[in-house]
Amino acid sequence: MNEAKEMLKLDASYKKGFKFDHVWHLMKDCENLSNVSATPQYQRQSPYQSPSPGPGSSSGTDSGLPLLNLNDEEGITLTQRPIGVKKAKPKLQYDNKLEILVKLSKKMSKAINKNSEAIMKSNEVQAERNAIDTRLADDKILFTDLNSISDSVFSEFIKNEKIRIMRKRTEEHQVDTYG
Repeated sequence: MNEAKEMLKLDASYKKGFKFDHVWHLMKDCENLSNVSATPQYQRQSPYQSPSPGPGSSSGTDSGLPLLNLNDEEGITLTQRPIGVKKAKPKLQYDNKLEILVKLSKKMSKAINKNSEAIMKSNEVQAERNAIDTRLADDKILFTDLNSISDSVFSEFIKNEKIRIMRKRTEEHQVDTYG
């Protein structure tokens, strides 16, 4: 027992030695502790490294929590233990909210694209309506009887409008025909 205590003092993480002598006398004869031997899988390697899992035990990665690997000056890889439940819960909630926001942004971008397409189609339809209205107004002017207009100024205006409309339609027809 004294040799074991001296060996424990050599370990840098247990410089103060074994503090539980009073408990050891009570627990040494228990069945659970009678078969325990100091195998490498149960020895503590570093205060920052989680113990190696024994047979039938689960490691920290089984819970889906990430382990952080750190390299110290000597090139030894130290594994930091996983975060606890209290810290994991807000992180999980944040990740879930972030995932929901990403999904919403994708839906919104699809809706915006559909909306912009609908606006473009609406603008095209409105442009066609305006062209039809303009054509109807021009037709009304073209079919106006100049002899029925008593005002000479208004008669001259209608005559000039008829000439303008005919030139415009001739140019449109030439563009449509000869491309």
